[in-house]
Amino acid sequence: MIAVLILQYILGMTSNLFVNFPDSGGPATMWEFAWRQIPVALHIIVGTLLFVFSIVILVIAIKQKAKKWIASGTVGLVSIFIAGYSGAQFVSTQSAIFSYIMSIFFIIAFVSYAFVMGS
Repeated sequence: MIAVLILQYILGMTSNLFVNFPDSGGPATMWEFAWRQIPVALHIIVGTLLFVFSIVILVIAIKQKAKKWIASGTVGLVSIFIAGYSGAQFVSTQSAIFSYIMSIFFIIAFVSYAFVMGS
């Protein structure tokens, strides 16, 4: 999970630094543009995989009754969901606040998984 989160960070930074969205256009135009940009498309795909992986981790933790992993998995799942939702809002609106929220919840997810692995 940590490795995939690192990949997601790299794709996000690549998108942020090297992809320039159009100055105007509605949500459909912005999404069409996003899917045509390889770093952004990969960022979306990896984000979706992270969400699926976070569900799998939480289900396994619950089945094994691993309290630390349940707590970490819950925080990770919720954080990844919020980051993904914020990313989707960013694509549609190009509002920087959504990019900021996405980055904050990415860090929370990363720390939640790193913390439990270190303990």
